[in-house]
Amino acid sequence: MVHYVEPVYPREALLNREGGVVVVQVELDIQGEIIGVQTLESPNHQFTSSVEKAASMCNYRAAVLSDGDERPSRGKLIFYFTPDTDPPLVTLANDEKDRQSLLAALQRLEIEQ
Repeated sequence: MVHYVEPVYPREALLNREGGVVVVQVELDIQGEIIGVQTLESPNHQFTSSVEKAASMCNYRAAVLSDGDERPSRGKLIFYFTPDTDPPLVTLANDEKDRQSLLAALQRLEIEQ
């Protein structure tokens, strides 16, 4: 990803202290331009709308093969909406290391409160 746009935490979800995980699949053409965003998992429409809008505004790099050829590609983006932090967080965590770091930070916040 060349340019990241963070999803907006939906106002109604914040008021209701709702959180959750949203997983989207992004499809890219050979130039890295977005040709599709599909939600694979989401707790509700508000989160879906926020993530799809943000993911479509991000800029991505084209996938490059070992021989240097660019190719269309797709990948998953995993967003965590966490209402119980100050401020509420929207975190992009796409690999196990990211997820473990996020969980550790949230556990520290719970201990401090």
